[in-house]
Amino acid sequence: MIGLGIAVSTDPRGASLTWSKFDPRNNLYSSGLMGLGYGHPDLASIPGSNPTLLYDMLEKRWVIVYHAWQGSLAWGTSKDLDQWSTPHFLDELTSSGSCVYNYPSLVGNISDTMTNQHTNILSYGKFPHGLTEANFLVTRTIEFRTFQPPILGAPELHM
Repeated sequence: MIGLGIAVSTDPRGASLTWSKFDPRNNLYSSGLMGLGYGHPDLASIPGSNPTLLYDMLEKRWVIVYHAWQGSLAWGTSKDLDQWSTPHFLDELTSSGSCVYNYPSLVGNISDTMTNQHTNILSYGKFPHGLTEANFLVTRTIEFRTFQPPILGAPELHM
């Protein structure tokens, strides 16, 4: 199956050659990042790439944001990296045909972890179609709440 999967590293700094693909349903690890991968069927309804993950200590769940192949950003949650919620588009970042959103990065209040706050930083690339506009790095706050869509703060554009 091709799709979003999980890779884990034995190195806290994520050095090269320390990564293995992880299939949580079968508790299997395979070395390297190339070749056939394990794609989570729960995330298959919005296929994509370039995922970024945060662990939410308050809600005890993982949050994923990734580039949907339609040019938008999508998100989902999981308690165990195995069972994922149905992914949804980040409403304000749905491709309108005028630009593509890509390469998301989530930063919590402690690196890749949210602790007592729901507010985090989401950065991503905004790539307009055509040559009349510049590409931007966009930074904004994002809040993940239980049983609610994420709340996006005002965007800050960086060239």
